[in-house]
Amino acid sequence: MNPMPIKITRDAFDFIAHASRNTYPEEFVGLLRKNKKGVINTILIIPLSEFGDGFSSINFNMVPMQSDSCGSVHSHPNGVPLPSHQDKLFFSKLGGVHLIIASPYDERSVRGFDEKGKPMAVQII
Repeated sequence: MNPMPIKITRDAFDFIAHASRNTYPEEFVGLLRKNKKGVINTILIIPLSEFGDGFSSINFNMVPMQSDSCGSVHSHPNGVPLPSHQDKLFFSKLGGVHLIIASPYDERSVRGFDEKGKPMAVQII
């Protein structure tokens, strides 16, 4: 596991969990933004993103040029917070940290990954 944990604020994590529950049974997707201390504190919801049954996608034409995103987050309604082959391809194009949160969308069901899909610890602060 990567030695540096992905740090995320409680508010940002709670937003992800709430959005994932409200999107169920479809997947939720968003971008992550860090504050100056390197802690994820903002979730960007991109207009015209798709939340589907077994997939989600971001409309990259709608991502602001100054989004300052550091990675992505998406949900897995099937309860398995592990990246698929498609997830790993997505990770490689979109920043250095990625979160997958699975049903039931709580602290025990979130996993972190780097841009290659290697596991990283997640610390909610």
